[in-house]
Amino acid sequence: MKLCIALVLISCFTARTLSEATAPTIEKNENDPTCTTYNYFYAVNGVFQSIVIKCSTSKPYFDSVQAKCVAQRPEECYVEEETASSGTENLTKESLSTTTVASWSAEATCLTATSNAFFKNEDDVTCNTYIYCYQLNDVFKPIVMKCTSHKPYFDSVTKRCVSTQPSECIE
Repeated sequence: MKLCIALVLISCFTARTLSEATAPTIEKNENDPTCTTYNYFYAVNGVFQSIVIKCSTSKPYFDSVQAKCVAQRPEECYVEEETASSGTENLTKESLSTTTVASWSAEATCLTATSNAFFKNEDDVTCNTYIYCYQLNDVFKPIVMKCTSHKPYFDSVTKRCVSTQPSECIE
């Protein structure tokens, strides 16, 4: 069963049965030849649903082998090029379809939480803030938190504020 809701953008939710998946999963978006989005599957009231999520600007490509967004474009992904004469974007190889997707959001990130947790704030390239997901009425909600001045950077690997700037962060 597929249900599409049109607002400012289109979000498509595909129902999955619990026999197909038992935990939240991330998969390659087969409808995106540029590899800038991925499918996130999660459970709501015992039924798995999916949402298409766009990778951040600092890590714009989805690597299906690592199952995460990365800075380097995987070889199997198409490249968008700017056309000088028309100013429109074209794919270097023909695209089969176009999908409108949601950008990264703290709310979508908290959908992955199964307990109170810390996540990288993909909107902050300086890594001075992070997302704290906390549970409220069976739903995880995000709060943007700021690291202290003596440990000003959030390390997404250790999920803690640290004094040394992680390599993916920009001042």
